[in-house]
Amino acid sequence: MIAKRKITSETLVWTEGMASWVPAKETPLLSNFASLPPPPPPAKSPGPTPISNGPAVSAKNGKQPFWRRTWVHVLLFIFVPFVQVPLMWYQKKGRLFWRVILSILGFFMTLNLLVPHPPRGDSSYSRSEPEPSTAAEETVAAATPEPTENISWDEIDSIYDLKSQHTDVQKREAWKKFKGKRVRWVGTVTEISDGWTGLTLQIRMDRDTFLSDLIIKLKRSQKSKALALSKGEEIQFSGTLDTWGSILPISLEDGEIE
Repeated sequence: MIAKRKITSETLVWTEGMASWVPAKETPLLSNFASLPPPPPPAKSPGPTPISNGPAVSAKNGKQPFWRRTWVHVLLFIFVPFVQVPLMWYQKKGRLFWRVILSILGFFMTLNLLVPHPPRGDSSYSRSEPEPSTAAEETVAAATPEPTENISWDEIDSIYDLKSQHTDVQKREAWKKFKGKRVRWVGTVTEISDGWTGLTLQIRMDRDTFLSDLIIKLKRSQKSKALALSKGEEIQFSGTLDTWGSILPISLEDGEIE
């Protein structure tokens, strides 16, 4: 019991022959206390839990909040990089090296999303001037016009005129047989423009039309011919049927002035 320190030198003890209880240090037991090894040092209390730089965990269910999960950051970076990049720095998500790399990539992705781009298409949408064709090439092109379909303007106008009784569903279905077909018609010039959408020519086909019935996206090779035209001039042209609208004019692409 002394070795286990259940009895100390101050513990009152008694044995037969003693008049009363006395401290153990006043008895022959004192020598037993002198031979004991020193008591072990008291156990240190655990310090405060170190703060982790890892993702926060919800105390409710032990899981990360959804806004800290990796898949959320990936989606944000793909679709709205201008939101994800500041959020990544605010949360200190990932190593510094990768945050810098992703920030640069996100900057260019944001420019690609926010800066307008010219419409894709054929050469009529290009802002840069192509190399001028030679006189011999123009002569060959004029001598071999592209084949056209036997589709008259009256056939188109009977369906897509503003006064037409056809519904949009019927018009959309009918356009399936017209789209992509090349036609050759005669009309009156109402406007010529060369802007962001390319070189365009507006044509009035019906006399009672206020502005125009057709918008033709001309080929770049037609610029010199377009510059020679005047408003009110009647011309023959060809082009490929492209789009129709309930209010907007019908459009042709790859237009040529003949």
